[in-house]
Amino acid sequence: MLPAKRHENILKYVNKYKTGSVDDLSNLLHVSKITVRRDLDELSAKGLLLRTHGGAISVYSYLAVEIPSTEKSSLFIEEKRRMGKAAADLINDDDIIVLDSGTTTFEIAKNLHNQVTVITNDLKIAMELSLKDFVTLYITGGLVENNLFSTIGKSTENFFNEFHADKSFLGADAISLKYGITNRTVSQVPIKRSIAMSGALKIVVADHSKFEKEVFVNVGLLDEIDVIITDKMDDDYKKKYEDLGIKIILA
Repeated sequence: MLPAKRHENILKYVNKYKTGSVDDLSNLLHVSKITVRRDLDELSAKGLLLRTHGGAISVYSYLAVEIPSTEKSSLFIEEKRRMGKAAADLINDDDIIVLDSGTTTFEIAKNLHNQVTVITNDLKIAMELSLKDFVTLYITGGLVENNLFSTIGKSTENFFNEFHADKSFLGADAISLKYGITNRTVSQVPIKRSIAMSGALKIVVADHSKFEKEVFVNVGLLDEIDVIITDKMDDDYKKKYEDLGIKIILA
């Protein structure tokens, strides 16, 4: 079967059932699992589906449905580690920082080496930092989202509004020059805005797969962002973001 036909059949299957495993697609197409993985990688690079550990999710499903933390943590692992280190290198002794929930901001927490104060709504980040005696840690209250290990709600939003931080580190489901930051779920939007506005220096950490895409809800904030840390970016897009006054750091 020609690659183009395989791609067409994969997309039909994943869009119909909202998800597809490598095993199921291999049996469906009568090709090896290696071939399926390569096809999924190519379709993911084109933004036609979302690659996950063991398969893929339909773009029409993940536009408005949050991806579980366990799935996110399996994506772009090495890139996230590099971004986490690059972000941690921006943090100075005695800084007060805010860490948004997410697998990339978790890598920032793992790389912290300064005497700092951290505010977060991420339970996994809080657990990681509670073991570091040089970190003063504040964690928000609120409703815990199943499978996401983070809190949401008005109490979470109000908690962030009480603080003035030196730096806020924000994750993003998608970023584009047209819409700025967009998010898959409505509940997290006010939280992200509060996190961003609490920091004097506003920093976004996002891997290359998030750029020039839009998902369900508009967060905006692009005109507020000072720094974007990512793993790679096309030179033309890099210049467009820099023309907006945003510093781009490639990890």
